[in-house]
Parts: sequence; structure tokens; C-alpha cells
Amino acid sequence: MKAWLDKNAKEEYSVETHVGTKDLMPPNAKGAFFNTSGNVIIDSFYREGIQAQIEKLLCGTLFSQFASRHNKLEGVLKLIPTFGVFSDKFTSGSFVLMKEVQDLQANTSEISMVTIDKDNYSGVEYNQT
Repeated sequence: MKAWLDKNAKEEYSVETHVGTKDLMPPNAKGAFFNTSGNVIIDSFYREGIQAQIEKLLCGTLFSQFASRHNKLEGVLKLIPTFGVFSDKFTSGSFVLMKEVQDLQANTSEISMVTIDKDNYSGVEYNQT
């Protein structure tokens, strides 16, 4: 399966999955998701209220995070005690930590965070191959 964020984009973003959800598995598939009660391949999953193949859900997640620009925050702050989703009182949205370099002696972190969006599955162009 192929999907495009923007068919006219100059750079290509390629993702290869090794677990499939088709009835006829491709020869390069390394595995499949099986229902434990009946040894049947699970070919449909749910995310954000959408039911689809896991490959389509992955494409939707990538589309949500790469189809538009996102705010990026960088700086030095006190060590972050937990991992998770963060917010900033001067900027709307939720942020996820992309990079952290800790200075344990100074009890500081040099961080880079970027906004994350809810998954959006409208606008993704698919081509079954």
C-alpha cells in the first residue's frame, strides 16, 4: 500500500512494515496479528474511532504529524522528572520531547520539543498495491 501526504513533495518519506493484515501475506512479511481464540488473522484495528488495517492507521498517524508545520521549543530547564506529553503556558497545543541532554551536576536538561496533533485520517491518499 502507498499513501501520500503531498504527491508534489520533493522529499520522500518511506515506511516499511514487517507485520501485515492481509489475507494473503506478502512474501517479505515477518508476521501477522492473530486472534488467540481462533488462530484467525486480525485485519482490522481501531484508533481515534476509525476502523482500518493497521497500515492505514499508521499512514493516518504519519499524515497527522507531518502534513503541516508544528511549533518547536528548545532550551535549558531543570531536569524533567517524568516522560510524557507537555504543555507551555505561552503556546497552545501539546508537546512531546524529541531530544534531551542532561547535565546531572547542574540538574538541568537541554531539550527540544515539538507539538503533536490528534490523528487525522481525512486527506490521506491511498493506492492499494
